[in-house]
Parts: sequence; structure tokens; C-alpha cells
Amino acid sequence: MKNWSFIIAGIIILAIGSISFQVSDLTGGYGLGDTEKYSTTYGQFYPDEIDLSVDHASCTWKKDHYETCAQVSWKGLSGYYLKSFIASGSVKDSEKIKQNPYVYCSDVGDNAGQRAVHAYLYTSSNVLKRADVNTFVNCDKSEEPLTKTVKQRYSIIVDTSDRTRNTGSKTFNGLEGKPVSCEVTGTWKTKNRRTPGASISFCHGATGSFTGYFQEGKQYVINDMDLFDYTDQGTSKGNVQNPPPTTHNGYTLYTRICDQTQFEQGRSYARAKVVSFNPDGFTLDWEYNNPGTRPSVEFLFEVTCKVETGEVKGKKDPIIQTPKPIIPVLEPVFPEEPVEPVIEQKRPLIFKLVDWVKSLF
Repeated sequence: MKNWSFIIAGIIILAIGSISFQVSDLTGGYGLGDTEKYSTTYGQFYPDEIDLSVDHASCTWKKDHYETCAQVSWKGLSGYYLKSFIASGSVKDSEKIKQNPYVYCSDVGDNAGQRAVHAYLYTSSNVLKRADVNTFVNCDKSEEPLTKTVKQRYSIIVDTSDRTRNTGSKTFNGLEGKPVSCEVTGTWKTKNRRTPGASISFCHGATGSFTGYFQEGKQYVINDMDLFDYTDQGTSKGNVQNPPPTTHNGYTLYTRICDQTQFEQGRSYARAKVVSFNPDGFTLDWEYNNPGTRPSVEFLFEVTCKVETGEVKGKKDPIIQTPKPIIPVLEPVFPEEPVEPVIEQKRPLIFKLVDWVKSLF
């Protein structure tokens, strides 16, 4: 009987330990390994979202040297970090990077040639989890494209209707060439009236403006939110916020959205980044997160872009010169005076006889 009691007690202890283990895994502990469980803490990701990629990179000539820029995006669990370097850098010396996406530029000298961009994702225990080592850029000022300036206006609505998080993609065309670099200006506005005539929910009508820039390997936006009750505490109590302009590296569009409990932490947002540069425009990947009333955000923006013309700076069409005809200089030719032929006259026979007689003597 005592033996059975020990066995039953052991089973109970194991069961309690298992339950405790599962609860720990769902609240930030990772048990047997980071990839087998996930954290529900805000800002963490599910294991199937562990990812790493060099979005894009470029190399341009800057007066006396080449500058290489790269943008790296990654997803990981709590404690994950990124290391990235360009060309002759060292992974060991690279700093641990928590920022996502990560944008950086580097002076790579004045020698033309290819430069490699490497990125590595590590776990909290310094175990390599992902690597992207397949990105190369060509540094050659003689092959930089000729550009022209084009302006275009666009709009995009970022929102979700049935869940806290949402993602999507949209391509913008009409630039008449592949963009090399673009300056961005625009405004945004929230809308939280689901259907015409319906009551207005929290965070309807917030506004702001922004400026930004993007090129391959680099993008940023400076967002300036207007005065508004972003925490839904009531304007009658004087509870309005006017956040200072904020720079967001790695994005072309970005604004925080109203949040009753974590507005200052930036939990709720609508944002987008350029992920590809196309022959006639560019593509944005957008993200939305808001656990509250989920207002939509409409971005209206204008881009002023330098786009490729199809010609290259260092290569010029050959100049074909037609040789001038060579006209020979001829000496003047004067006609010779005609010479009358000498006609031998026949002598009479008597003279021949006299000559014969003389020859005898």
C-alpha cells in the first residue's frame, strides 16, 4: 500500500511540474529550446516567424569613396539578436543588434569592385539560427545610371477588421523608370466609422504629417503627430497629446495609433517599408497592430524620385566621324609639241654608181 502511495504521489508531482512548465513557456520561459515554444509577451514572435533577410543594398560614389548601404529585416524570440557587416568586416567584431529593421551605411574605400553584405541571427544563448550571405553590390562609378526627376502622388489604407495584427503588400507604378532615390512628403488620418451613419469609435480623426527618403539599402521617415486624445481619457479633462516628431529608420510610412494603455510604448502602429525597386515603381510591405478599436489609417503621399533613364554615366555612344575625301594634287600636264617624222629620201641610181667607183680607188 505504501508503494502505491509513493507511485501516486510521484505521478501527481510530475503532473504539477508539467503544468508549471507549460505555463512558464507561455509567459516568457522557453523550456527545452527557443524554437519549440513561444512567448505571448507583447513584441515577441511565434517560432514559425523566425526569419532573416537582407532586404536590399546599394553602393554609390561619394566624392572620394564608395558608400555601401544595406537594410536587414529579422524576426526572433526574446533575446535574439542580429549581427551584420559589409565586405571586409568581421562577425566577431560586429555589435549585437536589437533594432528591426536594421539600416546602416559604411565607407568601403575607393577601389571599384563587388562588396558582400552578410547578416546572421543568433539566439539568446549565442547559437546561430539564420544566415543570409547571398547579397552582393557592385561598386563602379562608371556604371552608375543616368537619372531624371519624376513626381507622383499615391495613397494607401492600412487597417484590419477582425484581428489585432494584419499585414499586406502594395505596388506603386507610374515613375517611368526604376527609382534610384526618392524624397517623400505626406499626411495621414485615422478613420473609425465602420459603416456610413454608424457611431464614431475611439481614435477617429487623428492626423499627422511626415517626410522621408528611400533608396536601395536605406530608408527612413520622420512622423509628426498632431494634437489629439490618443489615450481616450477625455478631452474635457485636458487629456490630449502632441508627441514630438519621431524618426523611424527602415520605414517609408509610420505612425503610432491611439492606445488606451500602451500609447507611449508604441504598441499600436501602422507602418510600411519599401521592399523592392521595380522598373516602373516600387513595392511596399505594410503592417498594422492595434488591440483596441482598430481604426484604419490612410496615408496620402507624394514622391519626388530620381529614376533611371536607361543610360549609364560612364558609357557614351561612339562618335562616328566620316573621313574627308582625299583629293590628290596633280601636276599640270602640258602637251608636247608634235615632232615631224624624218622621211629618208631615196638617192638616184647614178649617185650609187659614183660611190662604187670611188670605193675602187
